[in-house]
Amino acid sequence: MTRDGFITNPRLGQPGCLITPRRLIEQAEALASPGSGQHYELFHARVAGQLREWSDALADLGDRDALRLAAERRGYAFDDDSLRAAAESESDLLRELQADML
Repeated sequence: MTRDGFITNPRLGQPGCLITPRRLIEQAEALASPGSGQHYELFHARVAGQLREWSDALADLGDRDALRLAAERRGYAFDDDSLRAAAESESDLLRELQADML
């Protein structure tokens, strides 16, 4: 992370492209919104999954930590256990919705 709070932008493959962790989280939220409807479980699982993908794409450990801390402040954890719990909640919701449709 730079001194002014920027990290490498994992969405772009060009060196020197920077973004703030907060803005990256906002982009993940914007990408997760369509199709989530009023269901927080869907939205949360999609945001956490996207953040994990972007974190894994970051080579710099300082950038990864900055993204993780910013995400946790905003209510998103994307460690293995948290992702597993989010996926289970998403699956449970989808089963409930499918059962309601039958």
